[in-house]
Amino acid sequence: MIKFWPLPRLGLLQQISLIFCILGVILGSGLIVTINIYEKQYIKQQLIEQNERVLSFLSAGSLNAVISEDRPVLETLVEQVLTTDPDIIKIILFNEVGKILVERGNLNGQGAEASISFSHDVVLAGETFGTIELYWGTLSFSEQVSQRTRPIIILATLIVLIMTGSFYVSIKYFIIKPISRINGKLLQLSDSTQIAPLNLPKAAAIEFGNLAESVNSLRQSQNHREQILADLEVAKDKAEASNEAENKFLAVMSHEIRTPINGIMGMADMLKEGHITDEQDKYIDVIINSSENLMIIVDDILDFSRIEKNKFNLSINRFSFFELLGHLENEFSFEAKNKNLQFSIINLATKDLVLVGDEGHLKQVLINLLSNAFKFTSDGNVTLETDVKDISKNNVEICFQIKDTGIGISAENQKKIFEEFKQIDDGFDRCYMGLGLGLSLSQKIVEKMGGLITVKSREGIGSCFSFSVSMEKSKEIERHDIDLRTSDVVSVLSSMKNNGTKLNEEQNKKKVLLVEDCITNQEVVVAMLKNTRFKVDVVQNGKEALEYVKHHNQDNLHAILMDISTPEMDGITATQEIRILNDDISKVPIIALTAHAYNDEKDLFISSGMDDYLAKPVRKRQLLATLTRWVPQVH
Repeated sequence: MIKFWPLPRLGLLQQISLIFCILGVILGSGLIVTINIYEKQYIKQQLIEQNERVLSFLSAGSLNAVISEDRPVLETLVEQVLTTDPDIIKIILFNEVGKILVERGNLNGQGAEASISFSHDVVLAGETFGTIELYWGTLSFSEQVSQRTRPIIILATLIVLIMTGSFYVSIKYFIIKPISRINGKLLQLSDSTQIAPLNLPKAAAIEFGNLAESVNSLRQSQNHREQILADLEVAKDKAEASNEAENKFLAVMSHEIRTPINGIMGMADMLKEGHITDEQDKYIDVIINSSENLMIIVDDILDFSRIEKNKFNLSINRFSFFELLGHLENEFSFEAKNKNLQFSIINLATKDLVLVGDEGHLKQVLINLLSNAFKFTSDGNVTLETDVKDISKNNVEICFQIKDTGIGISAENQKKIFEEFKQIDDGFDRCYMGLGLGLSLSQKIVEKMGGLITVKSREGIGSCFSFSVSMEKSKEIERHDIDLRTSDVVSVLSSMKNNGTKLNEEQNKKKVLLVEDCITNQEVVVAMLKNTRFKVDVVQNGKEALEYVKHHNQDNLHAILMDISTPEMDGITATQEIRILNDDISKVPIIALTAHAYNDEKDLFISSGMDDYLAKPVRKRQLLATLTRWVPQVH
């Protein structure tokens, strides 16, 4: 970049001084030029007047001599003129043809360059008989002018100097000094220094006084701002501490709720496999259904909290769309039977459709919408319609419609049903219970997936909730889905359901180590794996698990079910200690079996060295499928 200003940057005082110097030079130069012009005009005017007088004398005295070309007379006349007027430096007389009759000079030390010439014709009766040329020296006239203008120049110079000095002092006192003081205060303000109020001289300009008041106001604002910042810092620390406490509370709440529910649902599953009456089976279904509903509420609260903190992430995996709909049909068939409603799923997609996306949260949205449909419908039917449209070779758009013949929603209430903790009836006498969180959370989840839930409804007629999401197609079924249908798991369940016979001899069973400090959860897992090809050893914490592993090898320990929160040594630390062992036992599959249910926690478990993850409450089918995946049956 070219620099057009080669000089260093100057202060305001130096800049103004430089400007005044330039103005002084310009004024001085202008004064000199003006005087010089005046001098020339004055000299010219004086010479014109004196030249006319001399020429008139010469013309009258030389007329006859020029006509007769009487040189002696002309020479005498010229000498007389030169003697009388010393400013004339040369006189030349010409006849009518231009011949020089007389030429005399009186230089008196003056050069031709300091002269002005005039010519005049010698005329008689309109006829020209010759020409007179006079050369006048200008030195004496210049001296006269200089004597007259010298005092003017001196006086003008003094005036310029006095004005410049006065301006300099005035600007320095009335402008530069206030600006410097204001600048100093501003610098102190920028350093967050506690400073005294700014006071300027009373003679300072009004604008500077206003600026000083602004600086003082800024000083007060700065002090106030610092106090506000200090208060905000304290508030920020409190908010962060509160947020951290909230996160810990939610994590602990989830963990503490999931742990007993795991025992409830696990034992309920075990009871259903025993010899029970139809009425007892109905009671157990109520227990399981209520537990599952409670888990839906817990999951909704956790997901809502993470969405509010912008920490919600989708979990991408492969899943069978047909199996997802099958799970929904199983979950809501019991409720439809209890309320004497017709429940149907109309699926236009093929049975072999496998998708890549967040199955868990998609299922959560559908459960929330179906739960609302059943809650607000007392007569008629609830229908889930699905359709799949190809977007491209690898992507499809899945359209869902959840229809019911319930109470419907007014146009006014349709505007607020997607707000957090809002319900159609929210008084103490409300007929329908719930948090008022399901629709708001479902909308946010669907938006994360790139869709939007819409509703069409008429009071007394029913409602229809619709949404669409895009997902990738996959030709492969995730191994988890295949494992759910393995002959091993099916045979285990069928054998337990029918007669409880054992699958293998005791010595051929695969050993599983359960690391769990909760007695109830120990009994649940042991009961789930009873009469299967797995046998269970139990330890209380990660420290005992590490000691257990050191005394076994990979041939007689085939998997570890590792709880995360155990006393003395947690599951993550125990896993890391096991992985650094040099023996083959360090490669044994470790499956997290925990009530910590956040997705990022799952990533933490996997990154710490665990192979898989099961969230409590865990169902027997899930547990067997996962163990079968990591400890396949050898035929």
